[in-house]
Amino acid sequence: MNGDFTGDGNIDTAMILVRSDGSGLAPFVALAASGHERRFLQAEETNPISYLPDEGMKLLGPGKYLTTCGKGYGCDENEKESVTITTDAVEFFKYEGPARMIYWDKSKGALSEAWLSD
Repeated sequence: MNGDFTGDGNIDTAMILVRSDGSGLAPFVALAASGHERRFLQAEETNPISYLPDEGMKLLGPGKYLTTCGKGYGCDENEKESVTITTDAVEFFKYEGPARMIYWDKSKGALSEAWLSD
C-alpha cells in the first residue's frame, strides 16, 4: 500500500512482510528518501505466521481520528484522546481485533502510533 506518510512529496510504502523461513510476520513501513533509497521501519514485534489470515491494513487519509482513549476504553499516561493527521497514514489491524494507526508525527520528526480499537 502506498501513500505519502511523511508529507515530503515522496511515495512511501506500508506492507506486511513474512520471514523467508515462514516463521513469522510483521508490518513494516518503508519511507522513501532522496533518489531510490528506502528506510524500512518495523511497525510492531514479529508475530507468529498463524496470524497471517487475520492481518490487514488500510490507507487512512488526513483527518481527525479518535483513539481507544477517546472512545472510552481507558487511557494510559500521556495517551491522546484523538490524533489529527495532515498526511496519509496506515492502519494495521487484526480482523475482529485490535487496530492501530501508524502516522508521521511532525513534532517528533518520526513515525508514531495510536491505538484505534481494542
